[in-house]
Amino acid sequence: MGELPLIHWLNDTIACALGFTLNVFLVIAILKTSTDKFRSYSYLVLTGAVFDIIFSTFEWISLHQLLIKNGIMYVMPHGLEFNLFKYFGYHLMIAHCFVGMHGLWILPAHYHYRYVIITKPSAPVTVLLRNLLITSTTALCMGAVAVIGVNQAMARGFDYYLSQIDEEWFDQNGNSHFLYAMDFRDSGTLAFFFVSFGITTVCFGISIYYAYKAWKFIVKSGGERSKRTTRLQEQFTKSLLAQTINAVIFAVMPISVMCLSMQFKLNCKWSGLWVMSVISWLAAANAILTLIIIKTYRKYALKVLGLESFATRWGLSKTENSFTGKPSRTAPISQLSTNHSGSRQATD
Repeated sequence: MGELPLIHWLNDTIACALGFTLNVFLVIAILKTSTDKFRSYSYLVLTGAVFDIIFSTFEWISLHQLLIKNGIMYVMPHGLEFNLFKYFGYHLMIAHCFVGMHGLWILPAHYHYRYVIITKPSAPVTVLLRNLLITSTTALCMGAVAVIGVNQAMARGFDYYLSQIDEEWFDQNGNSHFLYAMDFRDSGTLAFFFVSFGITTVCFGISIYYAYKAWKFIVKSGGERSKRTTRLQEQFTKSLLAQTINAVIFAVMPISVMCLSMQFKLNCKWSGLWVMSVISWLAAANAILTLIIIKTYRKYALKVLGLESFATRWGLSKTENSFTGKPSRTAPISQLSTNHSGSRQATD
């Protein structure tokens, strides 16, 4: 492994480890600070965190490093996939594509459910589960399409692609982590990239639509909601918007670079490396911002880290005791969910 691939391997490994650890911690925070842990707004954070755990796990298993040139994407796994290839073949590519696409396509599922619980607080969680089922099924199907593209490319022969890889990707013994390729000359690869782009565009359109509808409803009914309920909605909305921005920065932008490099046959030597190094931070970024934005989770994190003094300094101790789920003398925790979701999360 060359020096630059080694640096990116370390980056991806650290990103996946942080993403997994922080999201496991976030799930624990949700369960510990919620009296009713499976209600309304908590679902948005819980399902997102669970998915990010899956994302980090599969990204760590694959640890893909990409070489993109002449409309061909050479895939070089540096994780367990390299050792498991003899058992699973190209099929692990399904899991890799699944988590990559799901990270983007989960947004409309969350935005729609947020709109539903704002307009109808008693709405069942099956609405969100149905949305997630649609998202997961679509992502799995596109993963299968990607494998079709891989099979079409590898029909040309492993050595055909191996001979085109730059020498920087080989170690001193002449060995490489190259396993398979996706070629823009193949219908499967074309279908994967263009259909995925179309679905992503539709997903962002749906997200914007339901974000607007929710905003319009909140403005219309603003006088009917308590200040605590308003703050609750604001904090979870900020968290969802932060995850949307993360998706754009850590997924849409690098994937767009990859797609453009493939389509226009650009020979940017290390673009594939940088693409995967950015994407690998998506789960960690989601967890960090959620822990910062949502007050109850932030308080729980500070307590676990032994930094309760920061809670006092930031004025966090003047409301409910979110660590135990019990109301304080100044602000009963039950007031936080008045007229709405029944969630126990506190907000700034």
